[in-house]
Amino acid sequence: MALLSLAPNLDDRTFQDLVDEAKRLIPRFCPEWTDHNVSDPGVALIELFAWMTESMIYRLNRVPEKTHITFLDMIGTRLLPPQAAVAELTFMLSAPQPSPIRIPQGTEVATVRTPDWESVAFTTTETLDLEPPNLTTMLTTADGQRFTERRDRLIGEALAFDAFEHAPIPGNTWLLGFAGNLSRHFIRLRLQADQGTGPNPEDTPLIWEAWLGEDLGWQTAEVETDTTKGLLRSGVVELHIPRTAAGATWGDRRARTWIRARIAPSRPGQSPYDRSPRILAISAETIGGTTTSRHAHRVRGEAVGFSDGKPAQEFRLNRAPILPRREGEFLEVSDGSGGWTPWNEKLNFAGSGPDDFHYTLDDATGLISFGPAVRAPDGTIRQHGFIPLEGTPIRFSAYHTGGGTEGNLGSQRLIVMKSSLSYVASVTNRLPASGGADVESLEHAKMRAGARLRTRDRAVTASDYEILAGQASTAVARARCLGPGEITGTSGRGTPKPGTVVVAILPTTSNPERAIEPDEVKPPAELIETVRDYLDERRLITTTVDVRSVRCIRVSVKAEVDSLVPGRTEHARFLVEQALYRLLNPWVGGPVGDNEGWPFGRDLSIYDVHAAIQRIPGIELVGDVRLSVIDDRDRARDAGTRISVPADTVIASARHEVTVGVRRR
Repeated sequence: MALLSLAPNLDDRTFQDLVDEAKRLIPRFCPEWTDHNVSDPGVALIELFAWMTESMIYRLNRVPEKTHITFLDMIGTRLLPPQAAVAELTFMLSAPQPSPIRIPQGTEVATVRTPDWESVAFTTTETLDLEPPNLTTMLTTADGQRFTERRDRLIGEALAFDAFEHAPIPGNTWLLGFAGNLSRHFIRLRLQADQGTGPNPEDTPLIWEAWLGEDLGWQTAEVETDTTKGLLRSGVVELHIPRTAAGATWGDRRARTWIRARIAPSRPGQSPYDRSPRILAISAETIGGTTTSRHAHRVRGEAVGFSDGKPAQEFRLNRAPILPRREGEFLEVSDGSGGWTPWNEKLNFAGSGPDDFHYTLDDATGLISFGPAVRAPDGTIRQHGFIPLEGTPIRFSAYHTGGGTEGNLGSQRLIVMKSSLSYVASVTNRLPASGGADVESLEHAKMRAGARLRTRDRAVTASDYEILAGQASTAVARARCLGPGEITGTSGRGTPKPGTVVVAILPTTSNPERAIEPDEVKPPAELIETVRDYLDERRLITTTVDVRSVRCIRVSVKAEVDSLVPGRTEHARFLVEQALYRLLNPWVGGPVGDNEGWPFGRDLSIYDVHAAIQRIPGIELVGDVRLSVIDDRDRARDAGTRISVPADTVIASARHEVTVGVRRR
């Protein structure tokens, strides 16, 4: 039995127990007192003292919990700090500029403040330099092997050209090369085009892509606007270039950024091109750019107090919780001549000597501690860490506060510029912010302490890696350490090199019992880096750690059921849908008896769905049940009666469709 379950309740008497006990003593000590009603002044005094005693009992019963917390602190277990949500911010320029525009790191953006809700601030984590696009080359190719240069003739001789073969086929490509690095840029292509025929202008088999290097290859570039309708007419194409565009040589032409328009195979019911579009003119301009931000507010130069010259002194920052420190964020102590000396943050003072400028900082509470003086067995006093002289000013150079689930905002919420930037007209988050997690709860810390004693803070077995990955951040919901035969290659990443340990992580999310979007199962890059750094400090010296996102199969269920309760078909539909959203869920779902999320690598059978629906009171499954796999573009594929799930993959719900009839008894 766990020791926690044996924690004593030192006094279990309630307020009413105390009142009743006192009243029972009245005949013994005051027999002349016969009115025991609540209106009697004496009974009122009894109730007052009972209330005060109950308060004392409550504090007494906190002693075991306080002792438990102290034990956790003694073995080095602290509450995990909050995790800041991450959002991609797109800044729009007021007009295309002839010279580069810089969006500096630390730019603050927030939500709109209302009478009911405080604004939520995000801060950019990197500098974004936006430069005018310099189109240096244009190539066409029918097969990806032979290329024809088109720019020189288009600009020099004003000769139009076909973007593809005269009778286009899948694989025909038109490439545009730019001299500068347009990673994270939002560009607008102004095109004059004609003569293209064949497809439905609202559904053309044309894909825009960007080159991301040998490892990642060509990746889809998000199209914000396409008034050319797939190059069938003149207009503009507005593209978001991915963040890792790379240089390459195609044909005999070198460019720093490559984008291309490629004809893809037509889907069933989608008309192909009959005739190639002809390009008459083209120009490019930068209209914005996208950069990463996190839910954080930066505090600079906060004075924390003056040293009293004693060991183990403590100070507290004003804006807890504190996010993980970045470059330039540390404690500073005055050197007495107008300068400030930076000190080094440590996890503890075990290895600190009396002359080391060391301190600790509790992220959850903002508590700064200096080293203690410890008496050795021989009676000598050893100082762990230097102590600033009495009266010395102390400050913190800078830190970020924030984090928590309140940063998991929907799209189009971050629209208020708190930092003034020239030539920038607006900002927004096109996708939801994700990855935010609150400070670890005490109950979770108690559970983690047991796991920490088992792993002893060293990753050796697969179970060790999974436990430690969950300890790295409260934003990690689940983790799976993959064996050599369990890894599915995606995005150019195949079987890892020998000695590499692959850990797949699933981020936390809010309100998981619903249809899940593809991006919700993908951890932010900052979370992957946090887990990788945490595991890297605890791995065996001969191994390499590769942290990546779990893979997810989104499943949609179409079910026809009968309700045994007439007149409540909508309620029955709601119950069935909720049962499906809970069953097919990587966080709280799973088969019967397993509510810890759909297991990694467990296949989904249509009979799992039958069982989940038939457990609902008043519901009888009498109709058809169909499973479909939904891809990231919300396209459905019939999955039959069983869906195979690789070991690095979980099941999640897409939108379900339930039809309810009424069966007569």
